[in-house]
Parts: sequence; C-alpha cells; structure tokens
Amino acid sequence: NWGGEGVRLSDLREFAVVLAAKAWREREDGDHAAAARTYGDGLRLIAAAHPGTSFAGMAYAACEAILLAGLRGALEARLGPATAREELAPILATWSYDPARAERAIRRDLTYLEHGTPVEVESPAESLQYFAAVERALALARKPLSETPWAELPPLPPGEKARSPFADVREEPWHVGTYVLHQRAARARVVSVALAVAEFGAREGRWPAALAELELAPEELRDELADAELPYWTDGTRARIGPAAWGERVDRWERMEESPYLWELQGTWVSTSAPEARTD
Repeated sequence: NWGGEGVRLSDLREFAVVLAAKAWREREDGDHAAAARTYGDGLRLIAAAHPGTSFAGMAYAACEAILLAGLRGALEARLGPATAREELAPILATWSYDPARAERAIRRDLTYLEHGTPVEVESPAESLQYFAAVERALALARKPLSETPWAELPPLPPGEKARSPFADVREEPWHVGTYVLHQRAARARVVSVALAVAEFGAREGRWPAALAELELAPEELRDELADAELPYWTDGTRARIGPAAWGERVDRWERMEESPYLWELQGTWVSTSAPEARTD
C-alpha cells in the first residue's frame, strides 16, 4: 500500500500543466523572457522533486514531456528562440546520461525490499537467481549506450511497440532507471539542437542548410544510440530535427508529430525572399 511517489506524481503533474499554461499566457502577453523562465522553473521543479528511483524516473519524464510539448507549441507560436535557448540550454545540458546516477537509481530500488520481495521466491537459490539481475543491471548502467542491448534493436514499423532487448523479460525492471536516463538524454539532445536551429532561423532569416552551420560542438549534435549525427532536413520553409534513434527503435510514438524525438519547425521566422523581408 506504499504510494508515496504516486501521490507526489499526481501533484507534480498538476504543477507541470499549470506552469505550461502560465508560460503560454506570458508568451501571449509578449513577455517572452518570463515565458522562458517559467518553462525553466517547471523543469527545475521536476528535477528538484525527483527522489531518484526508477519508478520516479518514468513518472517524472511524463511531467517533463508536458513542459517540452508546451515549449514546442510556443516556438511554433513565435516564442523568441534566443530567449528560450538562453534559459533552457543549461538545464538540458544536465540531462546528459550519467552512469553514477543510473547506478544510484538501481540501488535505491532495492529499498523496496523493506516491504517484501517484488516476486514470490520459494528458496534461497531462487532468490539468488532473481537478484543476479541486479549485478547485470549495475554493469549495464556503466556502459556507453552504443554497447547496450537497446543499440541492437532494429527500427520499428509505425505503430509497433518495441520488444524487450533482454532475453529474460523478468530482468527488465532492474534496467528501468538506466532506460529512463538514456531516454531523457535523447530527448534533451533533440530539444537542444531544435532550439539552436530556431535561433539560427530567427537571426539569419533562413534555416541552416546543415547542422554544421550551427555553433555547436560535434558531440552536441551526436545521436548516441545511432553513434552518428542527429538527422536534420529542411526544404527552406520547414526544418526537421530528428527523429533520434531512440524514438525509432525503443520509444516510437504512434503520432510522430507528437514525439519528443522529432521536432519540426515551421517558417515563422524565415523567409525565402530577399533578406530585407526577414521577420526577427
């Protein structure tokens, strides 16, 4: 009957929705700096409230997705991208995958044993077999993403759910903390690059022809799961960042236009006509 994290999640989800609405209203009122700060406050609040367990990682990622979806909509509605990027880039940089944090999540999950074992075990030998997965999970948490079982998954057809990359699905719960942190890093990379592309478009009046035009280091453009540069496409009026390989192989959304791993920017700042027609 222990439900602490679920109770906190319910409250936190409401805070995320309210802050996303507050930021939208501030943008409508023309205060782009306040809107960007509110999105940042929401993401900082979620991070500060996180108790560090695997369950919380999944639940709190849902709250972050609310704010990121609001941010994407605000950019489409002409939120100043330079202002948004200045506020949010430092926060997103902290979402990089951290092996030590993944290991802490696994070890914190073990505190649930105070309330009994997660499954029924009939003998000490069976218990040892079940908990052997903990050591494998700790080892996997220290590996780069390209060396994990998730990297071996093929691209998914539209609408199809990813299969477990683990031979024994009973082992999967011990890897949730690692999964969520890789997922979070993949989302942050797409958002960070999208903000940089949007800022470029507002400043130059055109979309970059390639990501190499951005003032970003190669590692900031890298799709960790694919071990390659993040996909990018533009037709002059639209720019598409992603999909990140994580959203193609592991966490594919049924409606790709809502996927946090694929951001498409419309030409609200750019013009295909003469430079004097720019609308920064």
